[in-house]
Amino acid sequence: QQQTSAERLTLLITKHCSSCHDEAKSKNFGGGLQLLTSERKVAQLTPELLGEIIDRVSTKDPKRAMPKGRVMSESDKLELISVLVQK
Repeated sequence: QQQTSAERLTLLITKHCSSCHDEAKSKNFGGGLQLLTSERKVAQLTPELLGEIIDRVSTKDPKRAMPKGRVMSESDKLELISVLVQK
């Protein structure tokens, strides 16, 4: 069974972003940016936030790059960007 884009987005954000940007940790570690709700669903993302996420995931600047201190595979980056652009 093929996953929907919403399911794939949830998996990618859980895998690469939830260590800082879930509901419990976003205030202390994620600069207040919550990407996952307590129900483990993707939070409401504004067009501005979508652009910022795409910029942070794709930048080569290590000070701005996300996920911070971790490496995201190129295939996961491309898939995340592709799913975000569809939103």
